[in-house]
Order: sequence, then structure tokens, then C-alpha cells
Amino acid sequence: MKLPTRWLSAGLAILASALTLVAIASRTGNLAGYVVFCVVILAFELVYFAPSFAAFQRNHPSAWSIFAVNFLLGWLIVPWLLCMIWVYRNRSQNDLL
Repeated sequence: MKLPTRWLSAGLAILASALTLVAIASRTGNLAGYVVFCVVILAFELVYFAPSFAAFQRNHPSAWSIFAVNFLLGWLIVPWLLCMIWVYRNRSQNDLL
């Protein structure tokens, strides 16, 4: 059975933000601050995992490698940019990078 890889990284991002928000909501009683925090975290995660989303959307042959690099090193600017270049780079079928 093939996993729906297109949505896997999005699901991981949503799960991580949900766990974070539950922890914060249990400590604070400020609903407006909670909602603003949710929106900011969701926007950050969409930008952070953009290379992974694009790789799975384009059915990139190295999508899982791009996801791993993005997940582990994406918080640094240079690896994030390299992941974006990796996703959109024109490649031949025999290219292993």
C-alpha cells in the first residue's frame, strides 16, 4: 500500500503544532493570544516545510531525502534554500543527486 506522501509532511507539521498549542493552552487562559499564536505557528510551518510540500507535490524522486534535510536542517537558511533549489532543479532520469 502506497502512503499518501503528498500530505504526510503536512500532517506532521499539523500534529507538531497541535501538541504545542495544547501545551500552551493548558498554561494560559488568553483565548485571543492562543488564536494569534496558532496562526503564526501555522504560517511558520507552511514556510518552513515549503520545500517538502513542493517535492511531494511534484513527485520528486528524492522527495523523502528533501524532507529529511528540510526537517533536520531547514531552520538554517542555507540548507532551506538548497532544498528549494533541489526541488525545482531540472534533472535527467539518471541523475542521482
